[in-house]
Amino acid sequence: MFVALTVDSQRRSAQMAFLAEDMQTVFRSFSNGMVFPDHIQFVSGFAVIGRPPSWNYTVSNATGALRINGTLHEGPICCDVYNTFTHTNVAAALIPAAAVTIRVSEVEVCWNTASNRTYQVQYRSALDANVWINLGSPLPGNGSTNCITDKVALGQPKRFYRVLTWP
Repeated sequence: MFVALTVDSQRRSAQMAFLAEDMQTVFRSFSNGMVFPDHIQFVSGFAVIGRPPSWNYTVSNATGALRINGTLHEGPICCDVYNTFTHTNVAAALIPAAAVTIRVSEVEVCWNTASNRTYQVQYRSALDANVWINLGSPLPGNGSTNCITDKVALGQPKRFYRVLTWP
């Protein structure tokens, strides 16, 4: 079983879900976690007289992991029978959120050509800019596909490209 824990430090609140191995299927989720300096507490909002709350979980830090202790009371399903699930010292590994970065080192612009025509590739950094800048020299067409590459430096602003038929 896997645990997904989301903490909103501004609101001092948390959400927790027990997940299946596919890390998508949610067995049980809790959205009322209260964040304290040394732990997070999830407790149901009500309890039946003579019975503990429907759920009560404490999440605390352990070396390189989270420690989860708690009890979930389900029911009654039928005939006033309650099911109780106790999770004690469940170690949940801390998995950092992945950040996806796309780094492009060059852009290739390709176009179909016609013989006896000349083409010029141009670019600009904004669609509303008035000036197009030539990318390389004009290229003669030969009836097949021509391509030109543009080296892109890291952090360079975006570019918009066009291919013109050159007089």
